[in-house]
Amino acid sequence: PSKIFADNYIADSNAIYFVRSEKVFFYDCSNCNLIYTNTDNIDAHRIAGSDKDNVYFGGADRSSGNISYPWLKKWNGVTTQDITMPLDSGINVYEMILTSENDVWMASFHGKIYHFDGSNVTSYQLDKDRTEFPKFFINNNFELMFYFVGRSSINTTEHNVYKFDNNKWVNVYTDLTNDTLFYYFGEPVSVINGMLLRRCVDRI
Repeated sequence: PSKIFADNYIADSNAIYFVRSEKVFFYDCSNCNLIYTNTDNIDAHRIAGSDKDNVYFGGADRSSGNISYPWLKKWNGVTTQDITMPLDSGINVYEMILTSENDVWMASFHGKIYHFDGSNVTSYQLDKDRTEFPKFFINNNFELMFYFVGRSSINTTEHNVYKFDNNKWVNVYTDLTNDTLFYYFGEPVSVINGMLLRRCVDRI
């Protein structure tokens, strides 16, 4: 079977969660325990948390056949809780961030952003239908931001940054770079101290 490392959440030095081969594991520096495994084509891809007993993970539900739906679960340290997601065209959960204990933001590749407030999930549709390499981050003004890549042509990459403001997502930055699929060789951005750092297009 595939051995793909997809994501991890480190609660502390003795509580490490990671997603590997579409399964979720908990490692306490002594033992590695499986807390979720793929069943009926329901795959795990992303994980985040606020402490070792408050962890969320999600991915793609492909149990219906050719159509995939996003899904989300919460781990409380003992059991998992299913969280109802909208049955829309989001397809998958490819990015996740917690802004507080039960405030979860998720994103797909298809212009969808989801927000779980501890009780319900709200779906937001961006004015872009392609949101590849999605990345949430909190900037230095403690604002929730969202970066993603779109493509306007075979040799042009569109970089976008959106901000969550007054209960909606608004575009605050867009530019184009001329390249040949450079971002498929790794993540195009990193976040350091609230700042978004983008890779240089040119490479040797």
